[in-house]
Amino acid sequence: MSHSGRILVADDEIFFLEATVKYLKSAGYEVESAPDAHIAANLLQKHEFDLLVSDIEMPGNQNLALLRGLPQLTNGLPVILVTGHPTFETAVQSIQLTVSAYLVKPINPQDLLDEVRRSIERCRAFRAIQENRQRVQDWCHQLEQIESVTRTTQNNALQTPWNAFVTMTLQNIVESLLDLKRFSDLIGPDKTDAPAVPWREASQSTVLLQAIKETIEVLEKSRNQFKSKELGELRRRLENLLPASVKNG
Repeated sequence: MSHSGRILVADDEIFFLEATVKYLKSAGYEVESAPDAHIAANLLQKHEFDLLVSDIEMPGNQNLALLRGLPQLTNGLPVILVTGHPTFETAVQSIQLTVSAYLVKPINPQDLLDEVRRSIERCRAFRAIQENRQRVQDWCHQLEQIESVTRTTQNNALQTPWNAFVTMTLQNIVESLLDLKRFSDLIGPDKTDAPAVPWREASQSTVLLQAIKETIEVLEKSRNQFKSKELGELRRRLENLLPASVKNG
């Protein structure tokens, strides 16, 4: 990914809107802006974002209408509410609506950046879990189909459903390893300024890389038996994840 995350900033205070967009872009984020809740809702419906930074008192956002309508527009999107006029009522509403943060203007830039980073990490973790849940459901459905075919297939013709089962299993193992690597990259510390990795975390990374290497070897050995373009592509994707030291080790 070429940017740290995709953010929508919605605020009718133009100076704050432009300054916030410029600041977040300078921090490496891809940022869109909206001057009111209606335009924000339209952008959320058409594009995928990792975070919404929204003013409370802006046109179209009476009683936090934009926030209340989010489940119909996008799933699991974190929200940072900002306001120049904090009230007890809006603070309570933000807690009830599971807002990531409630910030009062003028906002400390570093505080905003910290909340943005944490919110996007949670959003990506949530989506990764959702994708894995969907993969498990798809896997169960495929197993049911193969089970049905196996039940009605003659004993001397079991090779086809068995090949399908093995291919599907290998594919799901590979995708799970890719998901683990992506998830590890998302929640891991910034490698440019991170302290030395504790031995436990280093050990876990070594285990993951070794599992990826062993999966590649299995895919290579079974290449002639299971001629599948999808498995071949997955093998190449796994190979790209391995550092040279592990490939040659």
